[in-house]
Amino acid sequence: MYVLLFLILISQGIHCLQCHQDERSTLLQLKSSFTISTSTDFYDYDDQYYKSTWPPETDSWDENTNCCTAWSGVTCDNASWHVIKLDLSCSSRILGTLSSNNSLVFLNHLQRLDLSRNDFRGSPTSSKFGQFKNMTHLFLFESNFSGLVPLEISNLSNLISFELSSYEFRATAEMKAATFKAIVQNRKSPKQLLLASVYMSNVPPSLMMNFSSSSLESLDLSFCFCKKIITCKYVQYIRLQPFITKYFTNNVSKIIML
Repeated sequence: MYVLLFLILISQGIHCLQCHQDERSTLLQLKSSFTISTSTDFYDYDDQYYKSTWPPETDSWDENTNCCTAWSGVTCDNASWHVIKLDLSCSSRILGTLSSNNSLVFLNHLQRLDLSRNDFRGSPTSSKFGQFKNMTHLFLFESNFSGLVPLEISNLSNLISFELSSYEFRATAEMKAATFKAIVQNRKSPKQLLLASVYMSNVPPSLMMNFSSSSLESLDLSFCFCKKIITCKYVQYIRLQPFITKYFTNNVSKIIML
């Protein structure tokens, strides 16, 4: 009887360690929807080229293995075994468009999503990103997203860091004043907001001159075509132009953009 009980407990333990089948299918569908580039050369924001020596994360995504323990870039919660982190940055080398109904939106438990340094071919920043209620970190850095940044991003009430920067010196994404206001004046606005080269010429100086939340610590508005004067309360780090980076320890800081 004890042997039988032991075998039952072992089988239940093995079952608990398995990732959820629907999330495994979602990830495999995501993988099949893109082309993975064979190039290993990358261009970083300091104008330097470097070569990746790591294989794409998706090379390890085998339908016969456990996505929580054997798949690179995938992290699951230790208790629920839902996928909570997905890192497809840099070495993934994804090529292809990201539609609003992409399977990615079905990973409802995501807390951290990193799609940086891929090429989504000018795909719009999907409004579906705003439905991840547990999201704390959203990194879309150097991924060739374009169009309007959706207002729904401001629905991410737990967001700590949002990065949509591009240092290729072109504004391919645009943020309207209403979206910027909803993000930075939200009661739980992010600590880090990096928006280099996001076109923001329509954001009025009155909105730029006073951030109501003390949670914002880092702000990058390089090449955003913003207005000339910006005043930031509580911001400890701000970058407004390349090679002009300022750190602040006082509560109120005024920067004249060159």
